[in-house]
Formats: sequence, C-alpha cells, structure tokens
Amino acid sequence: FGEDHGLGVEVVDESTQVAETTVDALRQAKVVAVQNRGIGYWIIATAALVMLAEQSAFGFTLYSPVLGSIAVQYQTSNVVWVMTTVMLAGAVAVPFLCKLADVYGKKRILGGGVVATALGCLLCAVAPSFGVLLAGRVLMAAGSAFAVIAVALMRDVFPPRMRSLAIALALNGSGIVLIVGPLLSGWLVGIWGVGAPFVFQLVICLVSGAIALAIIPETPLRVLARVDYLGAALLGCGVFGILIGLSQVQNRGWDQFTVGFTTIGLLALAVWTLQSKRSSDPLVNLRLISRHAVATPVAASALFYGVTASVNVLVVLQWSTPKDVAPYGHSLNALQIGLWTIPFGILTVVAGIVVGLTVRSIGYRTHMIIAGVCWTVPSVFLAFNLDASPAVAIAVYGIYGIATMSIAAASSLILIATPEDQRSVALGMNASVNSIAGAVVQVLIFAILGSSVAAVVAGSPVYTPEAFQAAYLTAAAVGALGLIVSLLIPHGRRQPRSEPPTSDPQSDSP
Repeated sequence: FGEDHGLGVEVVDESTQVAETTVDALRQAKVVAVQNRGIGYWIIATAALVMLAEQSAFGFTLYSPVLGSIAVQYQTSNVVWVMTTVMLAGAVAVPFLCKLADVYGKKRILGGGVVATALGCLLCAVAPSFGVLLAGRVLMAAGSAFAVIAVALMRDVFPPRMRSLAIALALNGSGIVLIVGPLLSGWLVGIWGVGAPFVFQLVICLVSGAIALAIIPETPLRVLARVDYLGAALLGCGVFGILIGLSQVQNRGWDQFTVGFTTIGLLALAVWTLQSKRSSDPLVNLRLISRHAVATPVAASALFYGVTASVNVLVVLQWSTPKDVAPYGHSLNALQIGLWTIPFGILTVVAGIVVGLTVRSIGYRTHMIIAGVCWTVPSVFLAFNLDASPAVAIAVYGIYGIATMSIAAASSLILIATPEDQRSVALGMNASVNSIAGAVVQVLIFAILGSSVAAVVAGSPVYTPEAFQAAYLTAAAVGALGLIVSLLIPHGRRQPRSEPPTSDPQSDSP
C-alpha cells in the first residue's frame, strides 16, 4: 500500500511494473512551482482540460440528433456510419495514443490530438461527399483519448488539493454536453446547415486546446519503453473486427460479413494476447489488467457502460414511438427528447462533483456500489412501468445521471492500482473494453426487441411492450452483475485523514 495523495490510497503491485520511469528534474521543479499558484489558475486549467475531455461527448451529442439532415445532405442510407466510424476508430486509437502519452509526454500527445481532431472537424465541415465526411470523422476519433490523457496529466501535475475534484469533473462533465448538445446542434443546423456543428466543435477544440497547452506544464514523468507497434496493430484489428461485426448484426443478422469480421477480431485478439505475454514492453500489461485490484473496476465499469449504452437507446425509442400505435409511446421529436434528458445531464455533472467532494469520507468503492444500485433499480422500474407519466419517466431517467458517478470512480480506482509507467494506457484499455461491452449489450438488447415487432410505421418498427420489458430487465441484469463485481473491489474504501498530502506530484510513486 502506498500513501494518500488526494486521489486515493495506492495499491500498486510493484511486480506488475514492466518499464522503468524517469523524472525530468527541470520539469518537476516547474510543476512544483506551478502548484503553488492560486485557485483561479487551476480553475482555468481544469476548465480547459474538461472541455478537451468532452470532445468525445461532443462527437456524439452534436451529431446524433441531426443524422437525418446529414442523410439528406449527402443522399445516403448509411448515415449511421457517422457515429459508428468514430466508435471504431476511437477504440483503436485510445490505447495507442495513451501509450504514446506515457512514453513521449502527455501534454505533447494531447497537443497532437488537438491538431488531428481540429483537422477532422474542418474536413467534415467542408466535406463535398459522404466519404470525405467519414474520413474527417476518423481524424476526430483522436478526441476519444482526450479524457484519458487529461486525467493522467491531472494525476501528474495538479496539486493534491485540486486533483480529485478536477478528475471527477473531467470524467463526468459530459452532463453539460448532454444538456446543450442536442438542443444546440438542431439550432445550428437549422440556421447554417449540417457543417455548423463541426465548426462549433472545431472552435471549442482549438480554444480549449490552446489554453491547456499554454498554461499547463508537461508531466516530468517519462516511461522508458519502446512502443509496441505490432501489439497496437493486432489490438486494433481485434477491436475493429469485433465492433464492426457486432455493429452490423442488427441490420444483416449473423451472415458471412458479421461472422467473418467478428471471427477475425477474436483471432486477432488471441494473437495479441500471446504476443503481449512474450513482449518485454507490451502495449497493455495483461498481468496488470488481470490483477484483482484492476480487473474488478474494469469489469464493473464495462458492465455499467453496457447499461448506459442500452438504456439511452431504449428511452429514445420508447419516447419517440407514437402514442397512438403503442401504449408506452410519447410521440416526442428530437428537440423534445433533448428537453426530457436535461435532468439526466444535470445529475451527471452533480454526480462527478459529489465523487470529488466525498471520496475522503466514503471512498471510490462506495461510489461504485451506489452507481450499481442506480443503474439497476431504474431499469427494473421502467420494465414494469412502461406507461409511466412524463414526469415520472423524466425523474426515473434522471437517476441514471447519478449512476454515472461510476465513470469517475472506476477510472480513479484503476489509477491508484496501476504503476506510473502504465496509467494512461490502462485507462485507454478500460475505454476500449467499455466500447466492446457497450456494443455487445446493445446487440443483445436489439436482438430482444427485434424478436417482437408489433408493426412497422413509416418504415420504423414498433416493438411490443413485452419486448421493451424484456430489454429493460436485461439491462437491469447487467447492472446487477456490475453491482456484484463492485462489491468485490478490494480497495478504494474510506481514505485516512491522518496523513497530509504532499505537494510533490512524483512522491506517490510505488
């Protein structure tokens, strides 16, 4: 066990460290000097990194409500790939960019990611064809790694007094985006066209990136290791194959395409596993990931992500169903759905703040347990109350916002159980596992819905109440499993108050 340094009592197993680390004395001195600056400085630094961390959330909330407009603009029936492309590219890019951040510097790689994301936004804004738009979305996937790298940078350079709250805000600040994203994108497209949301995200990315790169010091910590490019390629093929296969099951079923891509992905992951075990500097240390203190928060986080990826789709399908064709429908349009989700977004932000403020009194493990209850109970309630009134439906869906405290809690639990040479890549791997879990649970949910179609209205299926009930209960079962795994997390309980935090960001090395 290590000491309490504002993020938690470390439980790092030194035998899992696979690379040496070095500390740049000049950079360390600069970090210590900067840590003594006033609260205003750190509020600005936190805000800049939080906005960068939200690039991934912007990539979904700004564009999912206006997919219909994009389809009309580019005359395509494959508009879903506007979203799928980012998910696939992000699942590959996140662990790789996080490894580069550990080796070459988190601020440096963050800066490169800002350039790539900004270029992607610009390309999408002026795209003359759908293919060019998808190419821009691939570049924008670099933003998927910002949250992980930003958190790791906070871990290295923020003063202990600010660290827990800043990390929680970076991981749970998406509630703000969830509130304004759908409303803002509809307004922008209505006035300036489908390129406007991309221009908006471009401006946010460049401004927040410029502030962060200008005032936040580079981490003095470096990992002395080579980058496992072969492992990155194998992992990329594995994740890409599985996700692209699973993402098409709903439309194609288990045909040669979906079975082929899924099989290739599984084989690539199997080869990657063998290669990683033999590599002296693996992209992801499997011995570390399989360690109880790391495996449990990773598994719980993945299960909870599967719930949120499913219920967010379920409620939209339910609320948008015409009330005259199904007893559970509410006949909402995209703007109305955005308004109904405002409490969820607000509580998501509140949940992140609560995690940062209460970690010393109750610990991250307790946050995970609370989140497990909040992922499970609303799903059970919605399963048996499909015809709930609008006020009740909005309130119950808002409880899922409280459940999102699992995002900040799981990431922090992983950080305090991971050697300093692998913190960024461990969080990156957690993000990839979450993506896979979300895709798997979504496929399962849509298989349940697709088996019970009551009618087809204007080309869209209307599912039976029994199908929605089974889907919500399945989400509840996944949440309950995540709750059980959370109870097995061995660390992250209440932190001791007797040891004052140190001002040296590197003194918490195991």
